[in-house]
Amino acid sequence: MASFVLPKSLSLPWRRPEAQFMPLSARPTSLRMAPSFRIRAISIFDEEEEEDPNLYPNKYHEPVSLVTGASRGLGLEFTRQLLIKYPGTIVYGTARNPAESPGLQALKRRHPVRCELATMDVTKEETIEAVAKEVNEKYGRLDLIVHCAAEFIIPDEILPELYLEELEPDIAMRLFEVNAVGPVLVTKHFWELLKIGHGTHTGRAGAVVVMMGHKCSSMKDNTFGSWYSYRASKTALNMFTRNMAMEAERRKDPILFTIIHPGVVNTLHSKFYAPKVPNMKLFQPDYAVERLLGILNKVRLEDNSRFSSWDRQEVPW
Repeated sequence: MASFVLPKSLSLPWRRPEAQFMPLSARPTSLRMAPSFRIRAISIFDEEEEEDPNLYPNKYHEPVSLVTGASRGLGLEFTRQLLIKYPGTIVYGTARNPAESPGLQALKRRHPVRCELATMDVTKEETIEAVAKEVNEKYGRLDLIVHCAAEFIIPDEILPELYLEELEPDIAMRLFEVNAVGPVLVTKHFWELLKIGHGTHTGRAGAVVVMMGHKCSSMKDNTFGSWYSYRASKTALNMFTRNMAMEAERRKDPILFTIIHPGVVNTLHSKFYAPKVPNMKLFQPDYAVERLLGILNKVRLEDNSRFSSWDRQEVPW
């Protein structure tokens, strides 16, 4: 049956590199700045065309997802639900020490083929590049990144500042490194694989990069102050995400970005303030992730760089 083709003005343009995936550090500067592309336009309603098997000989033909900060909390639950809800999907659960996460080890035993565990510290670029190289060699594509790696509270080490005199420069820079710069570095090294995957067989309009945002990063929503370092790091993440979304549009790469505030979820992250939250507004991780998957699975072109809450309401910048 003939497929319905959108008018040219509504078609989704995208580009694929001519060359195989190459780690950023191995590329000449000229290739990093101006790669050679083959350009064509497709409709998001077009039937999928046959792909030249010689172009990506190692490309896996089912979706591949990657979760950062997967050792516990929302990251672990995202890894679990992606494995359960999407048969055939390969899911990378990444963490600084995945071998020390009972939850990840249990998922690996239950899904020995589709669950891939990898050591990745978002503050150490060499670990990110190593995982990107592994994903390319094994699967040759990536369709979803869920950024859950973040720091807010570390008992006896990091506590949110209530007053300005409590601000410590080393802690502030640490939160910026993990919460803002880390997700950008990960996205940088997986960008080419996201373009190759482009969300095929996911029902999404392209590859999707999800940032776990927080309403406290909103300038308009900040009516109380405090949490200096954490708020500022999450606000910086918003701008980084907006920049990457604009670059993807400018380059016509099939990558969509979304920032989602998950609400108050009963994890170690919220331990500091959860006791003050009414029970009906304190979500368990399984409930929270189920709702968040419902949002990210419906991300469309017009949602690119949208900042929304768990209830689908837009959060003001």
